[in-house]
Amino acid sequence: TCCILLNNGTLERKLRDAGIAVVVIRERENNVIGLILKISRLVKSNGCVLVHSHRYKENFVAVCVSWLCRGTCLVKTVYGLREIVSGWRKLKRTFLYSADLQLSKCFIDKTIVVTKDIKNEISVTVPTDKIEVINNSIDSKALQKSHEKLRLEFAGSGDVYLVGTFSRLVRVKGLDYFVKAA
Repeated sequence: TCCILLNNGTLERKLRDAGIAVVVIRERENNVIGLILKISRLVKSNGCVLVHSHRYKENFVAVCVSWLCRGTCLVKTVYGLREIVSGWRKLKRTFLYSADLQLSKCFIDKTIVVTKDIKNEISVTVPTDKIEVINNSIDSKALQKSHEKLRLEFAGSGDVYLVGTFSRLVRVKGLDYFVKAA
């Protein structure tokens, strides 16, 4: 097993701590063609039969690697719906999103999504037999410890509802609904 990452960081450390071999090919030091060629060499030399990716750039690289390495199964994960932007950014994002969906439809063997809503949105383009829903999960014991600590800090010992969220501050996350509900 070999995991190829495009950046150093927390994921790299956690994978290494779990005993997984990690190779980092820094995307900032390589253009797209360089990434494709270096990753293809690693996939071939390690006998990889599965390539997993997410985000449009990585998905494109994975499709190219699979084409060069023949017989590699491609799996991608979609973690959220596209962000709402305007102007030129909207045009660029719409193009990239559409191109990514076409890659999923034509070249990617399986697309994993984390909610049924995401499956419903992308199934307009991607056949449903190529989409699997695997819901996000959490470590409930760690969450309980954090919850007790936060309750004491913010709500004291009274019977008060304590609500919170963790996400990027972008419109697609619907934080305006969260604030209204709280």
